[in-house]
Amino acid sequence: MRYDHIEMVKGDSAEFEMSVIDPRTLEPVDLSGATARFMVKENYADDDGDAIISVDTSTGITIAIDIIHVSVPADATENLDNEISNMFWDLQVESGSKRWTVGRGTIGIYPEVVQV
Repeated sequence: MRYDHIEMVKGDSAEFEMSVIDPRTLEPVDLSGATARFMVKENYADDDGDAIISVDTSTGITIAIDIIHVSVPADATENLDNEISNMFWDLQVESGSKRWTVGRGTIGIYPEVVQV
């Protein structure tokens, strides 16, 4: 599993990719037919419905063999009241009866400098 800190600017689109490698073989994992879900929450214990950002394979995640591409639309953060710098994210993959977290970490969403 990968652990990273992500920074975003409020009201901007954000994109990142993550490849999934089998730790035993160090080979790419074929994720054909899998679904994925990316969530940002203020607290680990928050309900999924209270997530600040929620993107899945029907709303912004694409999977190409072993690469997961996450695209967060600008409107996902444009209505946040102020800077939120101590939140948590994770990226889960589900395939058949298996579900696993392939990445997690902290995230900061900061106000934009240019006001358009």
